[in-house]
Amino acid sequence: MSKKDNDINELDEIEHRRRVRAMLSGGYRAPAAVADERPIVSETPIEADEDDEIVGGDEALDVDETSAAIAAWVALTPIVVGAPSVLQKRAEPRDLLRLYLLACVAPKTRETRWQGLQRCAAAIGADAATLPWHELRLEHTTAIRAALADPTRGYRKATIESSLWALRGILRYAERLGFLTFDDLRRATTLDPIVGDELPAGRALEPEEIAKLRAYCESEGGLYGRFLDATFALLLGVGLRASEACRMPIGGYDAAAEVVRVRRKGGKEAELPVDGRACECLDAWARERQQWKARLRSPAFLLRVQKNDWINEKVPELNVRTLEYILKCVAETAGVASFTPHDLRRTFCTRLLDAGVDLAMAQRLMSHSDPKTTEKYDRRGAQKMARVRKGVEIW
Repeated sequence: MSKKDNDINELDEIEHRRRVRAMLSGGYRAPAAVADERPIVSETPIEADEDDEIVGGDEALDVDETSAAIAAWVALTPIVVGAPSVLQKRAEPRDLLRLYLLACVAPKTRETRWQGLQRCAAAIGADAATLPWHELRLEHTTAIRAALADPTRGYRKATIESSLWALRGILRYAERLGFLTFDDLRRATTLDPIVGDELPAGRALEPEEIAKLRAYCESEGGLYGRFLDATFALLLGVGLRASEACRMPIGGYDAAAEVVRVRRKGGKEAELPVDGRACECLDAWARERQQWKARLRSPAFLLRVQKNDWINEKVPELNVRTLEYILKCVAETAGVASFTPHDLRRTFCTRLLDAGVDLAMAQRLMSHSDPKTTEKYDRRGAQKMARVRKGVEIW
């Protein structure tokens, strides 16, 4: 064998090891020649926390377990460079659910899809963790749609559509893995749309309620009060989603430029302006956060602060469920009707439009791809119609 052949074989071996390492880390995409023979591994690593646990049936499906199982499975399927690809193990139908959930990179999307599949399975008296999804055909999906749309179940239109979207998604993934033919997929996913309009969910806070919340935060003082001020500044003053506020890094707030830099839904990075009142709140919290920086390794800007100004150093991160509970307690104490973190985002959009901001600018500040989505956040409906109606003399 010539020296040139030895060099080529050595390079092939190095390339093979690099690809195996990349597959184990989730950053490798199969070549086009074998793309239809193996599932594609997500190029974006999945970060799991306690919010991402997905429980269902007899088996707990959480992100750590799913990622580890798929990484181990990928390790058994090396790509031999310079020779035809030999797959030692192919995906089996029982792997379909795990692969589909892993393909949903965003933790919130993964949880939403799992909940939708649970509703679909329960609609036909089955368990989502054990249901052979690849065997569903038109007669089954039609029965699922009819059961979900049954008024006695009390599902909202958006909930039904989300569940059917998850159902279509796992069937499409089954077709990509070769467990379902394209014709069967087309027939099974061609369902009649859910008709009817509903009043939008959630509400927008009134100015009087916002004033009560501000007064409550000021009365608390201390670390807890500054934490609440910063939280409302991000949710209500900037319009962030709860998950975005919880995962915002320490360097996400630029006091000099008076902007918040955050990675939004869909991986979109955004730079959002902050007004004077919100800047004051964020500045005060940033000074407190610097004092805890040496004691805590958490990179998050917000921390889980107890009402007695105490932070559990073992679990310092704030998650969405904890944030919802904190806001519920704040609403009860401040004498305000209950609201969710997303209601603060609806309030942000409503106040922008009410102040005369055009829809295009509000869409940019909300980081929406479609202006119709921004319109759904407008909660001025009845009041706006009343003002317009009173300005027109008819009788």
